[in-house]
Amino acid sequence: MNSKNDKNKLRCFIGMRFSLAKEIRFLQQSLAHIACDPRSKLRVVDESNLHVTLKFLGTTEHNQLRDLTKALSTLRLKSTIELNCRGLGFFYNSIWIGVERNETLCELATLLDKKCAVLGFKQESKAYVPHVTVARFSKNARLDLSRLMSAYGDSDWGSFSVSEFNLYKSQTLPQGARYSIIDSFSLTD
Repeated sequence: MNSKNDKNKLRCFIGMRFSLAKEIRFLQQSLAHIACDPRSKLRVVDESNLHVTLKFLGTTEHNQLRDLTKALSTLRLKSTIELNCRGLGFFYNSIWIGVERNETLCELATLLDKKCAVLGFKQESKAYVPHVTVARFSKNARLDLSRLMSAYGDSDWGSFSVSEFNLYKSQTLPQGARYSIIDSFSLTD
């Protein structure tokens, strides 16, 4: 049961759309095959939810959105960002595609972190690791990830250009997470 205060809160993050879904289709199919085994406890990220996270905001009050969108709309870079995607990696509960670090991407993540900190959001303490999460698993999952690494660990997934970033709302639903864009912001004038 939701309390009245929960209705005034959203779970939010800032990110960029991932546009190489066609290029990673074989990986997604391999993950879906693994997910068929209930012991894997693997949940493949739906193609519509694929993104590069720039800043996780967490719980966000509805009344913070106006100031947040105003601050984000003032952010500009000198150029669009070219993202090169390569390899496969793992965090403690997720499988991800790597996004090669570049100066402009890191500059954007740093600027967003500072702007959001001024508005009361937690500032990052860890270095920014650009990636696209393609699957999640629970801590008691039974997964053999070595086959995935040997098949896709060095894959060059391709490149795409990004000219905007988005403020997303994240909803946890019984069928999995759903991400919706609240607002979009151009990177250049």
